Amino acid sequence: RFAKHTNTFCPSSLWHHPSVSTMIPLLPPELIKWVLRKVPAMLWVVYTFVYLVTSYNAIYLWLQAPAHEPPRLLPLSNLGLLLLTSYTLSMSSMGVAHLFAVVCNPGVIIPPAAPPAEMRSPRFCQFCPGRSWKPLRAHHCRDCDACVFMRHHHCFMIGNCVGWGNQKSFIMFLLYGALALAFSFMLLASAAARWFWAAC
Repeated sequence: RFAKHTNTFCPSSLWHHPSVSTMIPLLPPELIKWVLRKVPAMLWVVYTFVYLVTSYNAIYLWLQAPAHEPPRLLPLSNLGLLLLTSYTLSMSSMGVAHLFAVVCNPGVIIPPAAPPAEMRSPRFCQFCPGRSWKPLRAHHCRDCDACVFMRHHHCFMIGNCVGWGNQKSFIMFLLYGALALAFSFMLLASAAARWFWAAC
């Protein structure tokens, strides 16, 4: 049995980590928690900024259609259209995978959950209300305040636990993110090289 995951995500355990508490002693814990809760939304702003900057500086400025060709909806050459389409697909795939990892229920156990009658020596969570049954491979998350089936960790980048319900989306987010990052770096590096060559 899994519950709809509507808890407010608050990675308070990160603040109590010694490295964090000694590096930023002047910032109150409430501010750190508020910033970490906003990370998924801030990442979408970063995605949009990187996409617009890379598309304009690396594709639009350098790969425009020749003047003798008939006008197009986008004034880009065939290579420019191909690169823009591929780059848009890679960034969109990363954004969609990130969105699914954020909103999907990771596998929260409904408290109070009762174990099957035939189960011997069931485990019970000491943190969930009513000492709810904790199945094998389920772990309690202090940030979500719930037990999550096949919980791996609580990720501040998605503001959610990575568990049974969203682990595939999270892995796809990492893969598409690496692809989009490499694509962005390649486009910006090629644009910088062309600019340097033209300036010389």
